[in-house]
Amino acid sequence: MAELNDHRETSAERRSGAGVRSQGGPAGAADVPEPRTARSAPKDPTRPHGPARSAAGAPDPGARTGDDGPPLRRTPDYLLLWWGQSSSAVGDAVSSIALPLLAIETLHVGALQNGALRAAEQVAALFAAPLGVVVDRLRRRRLMIGADLARLLLTALVAGAALTGWLSFPLVIGAALLMGLLDSLFGVAYQSHLPDLLEERHRVSGTAQLGTGRFGALTAGFALGGVLVAAVGAARALLVDAGSFLVSALTLLAVRRPDPHHTASYEHGTQARGAGFAEGIRHLRANRSLATLALAMTGISFALSLSIAVEMLFLVQGLHASAFAVGVVYGVPVAAGVPGSWLSVRLMRRYGPQRVMTGTLLLYAPVLAVPPLVPGGVAGLALIGVAWAVFILLASAYNAANNVLRQELTPPDVRGRVNALIRSMGAAAKLVAVLAGGVLGTVVGLRGTMLVAAVAVLVPTAVLVGARGFRARGGSGALAGSGGLAGSGVATTRPPAPSIRPGRE
Repeated sequence: MAELNDHRETSAERRSGAGVRSQGGPAGAADVPEPRTARSAPKDPTRPHGPARSAAGAPDPGARTGDDGPPLRRTPDYLLLWWGQSSSAVGDAVSSIALPLLAIETLHVGALQNGALRAAEQVAALFAAPLGVVVDRLRRRRLMIGADLARLLLTALVAGAALTGWLSFPLVIGAALLMGLLDSLFGVAYQSHLPDLLEERHRVSGTAQLGTGRFGALTAGFALGGVLVAAVGAARALLVDAGSFLVSALTLLAVRRPDPHHTASYEHGTQARGAGFAEGIRHLRANRSLATLALAMTGISFALSLSIAVEMLFLVQGLHASAFAVGVVYGVPVAAGVPGSWLSVRLMRRYGPQRVMTGTLLLYAPVLAVPPLVPGGVAGLALIGVAWAVFILLASAYNAANNVLRQELTPPDVRGRVNALIRSMGAAAKLVAVLAGGVLGTVVGLRGTMLVAAVAVLVPTAVLVGARGFRARGGSGALAGSGGLAGSGVATTRPPAPSIRPGRE
């Protein structure tokens, strides 16, 4: 279940309608009103009371007020994105159940072949870094639409091959590699384009409510996936995922907000494409705040992947769980992401994204230490389910805060390259951790490996807790006034602002 923390990134990455909707929009999509600063202040339902504040909770005189535009629930472009990505998440969940069962039932894959499939997905993600140059050179929403359509065709190809008897293991491996690359392209473009679509005053609530919709959709998708596979078979169930790609592409096409072209410096100069890629590396190394965040995220991916490597074996071999019990323990806790994303908005408004991120991360280790300590039987499975629900509650709040910080720490013209680099770092850490987890499982046992993972997550936790504060790019934006990390490096000038499924991310 630690794997579901990867739905966060929108990041770490590949493994990031729900809730009660208000006026046709996502739950809680409206901005959270700021507290009134004077009892005599007039009541104006369209305008938050008190001074405008940054995402870090500090007064932000440059922030826009409620009179500058409609709330999120009345923003058609945002609602289109919300519905499209929530629908896409349903397809993700269905595919996560249907595809493994298809490989097992049709190709009769063993443990070695299953490991090769997982490695193919991670290897593809390693090449996300060069994709950042593409994302910064081209219009990001167009790339997202193209990736959606390509994934639709690829998923339909696998389903069609299975239905006609032409499915083979090499075809599945090749499809996994291509799907990993397309997922990476979409994820990097989505993460980089989201700040273009959301006004600065909506960054916190908009990012969090996208997470709310995604976690709610995943909960529904896991249930739907089991029913579909039982009713029509795994191959036909995959067509639901293909359809979700189409919904995502259509909603992106319907967005009317301009798709900005972030002109990178190397496009007007004599720098080659390689130098453009190096610019992303240079920015990540020079900005100490962003580098600290990237290193911590990589460490988290490594620690969680240690647990991922053995947790399924632990459920089946250690606790003798049935297939139905495994599905329940994995699927039900995902629902905790809905209140987690909802709460993250309130917490970030009050405490700021950095405190929310570090506060939730401090609880990761004790929660991850619960599963390897449970007894056997139904009681053990129930305790694991509760622990994983708490973990996903924390992870959803962590994700929202992490995304807000990354958006504010990265200038628009290098956002694609920086997000791609962070994604590649996480993929490399996962690949190493999965291999290390397999070795540890044979040396110290399954329970011991999961305990090592719980201890390992303390290292990136200490890195983030030790950071004194994050500085927004150029000292402006949603993090203005939050305090800087001494020596954070490059003080980039933020260009004027013109005017996401990170599925399997």
